[in-house]
Amino acid sequence: MIDEVIAFLRARLDEVEAAASAARTSGQWWVDGPAEQSGLWWVYDTGAKFESEDVARHIARHDPTYVLDNVATMRLIVDEHSPTSRVVGASEPEALGCRTCRTREWPCRTLRILARPWCDHPEFDHTWRL
Repeated sequence: MIDEVIAFLRARLDEVEAAASAARTSGQWWVDGPAEQSGLWWVYDTGAKFESEDVARHIARHDPTYVLDNVATMRLIVDEHSPTSRVVGASEPEALGCRTCRTREWPCRTLRILARPWCDHPEFDHTWRL
């Protein structure tokens, strides 16, 4: 299937979007702490507690709004890299490639890079590996 990598990416982005939307609260998450008695760091607007400031800051940095913005950006990139049979420099009219990268490689390197975070997913095609 020509657009298998695109379908795979869209499905993974749908999953990330659903999880981020479900976790979305009233505003941006932030870190506070350490608490005087426990020494724990709090991530608000979740109320979660962590022993490590680094962990707390990492979690707060990846709040649902940030994740949803990343999903929207990745969707735009996926949409830009659709397959075409009219690749500049292709000797055969049926040569498949990326309309943006203008190469005969399919899936293009950009889509393979976007798929990389899900390389352990059961639907990941290992021919996409870089």
